[in-house]
Amino acid sequence: MNDLRFGRAKCTNLYGLYANLITEARAAAKKRGHKMGNAMLIRHYSAANDRTHKMTGSATCKTCGATFSVTTKPDPNDTWITGNAVATNCHFGSKV
Repeated sequence: MNDLRFGRAKCTNLYGLYANLITEARAAAKKRGHKMGNAMLIRHYSAANDRTHKMTGSATCKTCGATFSVTTKPDPNDTWITGNAVATNCHFGSKV
């Protein structure tokens, strides 16, 4: 999971990568005025063994409802971090 081509910090496991992605997404959302709630973690398991295959998570803005999602193993046509919270400004951010 040490894929530095995409500017991700060096991680030795999925949990470290997930934590870094959540931190990046929260920082991007905060710059856009969002106040994000707690992130919900989802573990995806491999059918071949009971090890975690990838992890995804999402969080919602407490004021406007915009969300972001992260994944530790995106599909070829997907990105690590997605969502309105990292792409648009909070509609109510200046009022909070």
